[in-house]
Amino acid sequence: MSEPHDERRRVKRIEVELAATLSTEAASVACTVLNLTSLGAKIRLAGPFEIERDITLAIDGLGESRGVIVWRLNDQMGIAFEQRSQEIIDYLNETDES
Repeated sequence: MSEPHDERRRVKRIEVELAATLSTEAASVACTVLNLTSLGAKIRLAGPFEIERDITLAIDGLGESRGVIVWRLNDQMGIAFEQRSQEIIDYLNETDES
């Protein structure tokens, strides 16, 4: 029998509700980060947005992370970061200790 999807993840994923801004070369839109790992994030967009593959996600208090959109469903999307952010790793570790 296969493992549940969450148990197969490579890194810890935490549920959050963090204000952020999703930007491309053409535009920016407010969004909310719904879950977060050191490798990526799931976000909910605040409004309509023309998707481009390459993005920058600026999370309030955690800085900017460049990445690519890997999936989209209605007003939510998944982002894979190009590299791990030390600010996000520290935030995840602090949250894990709470």
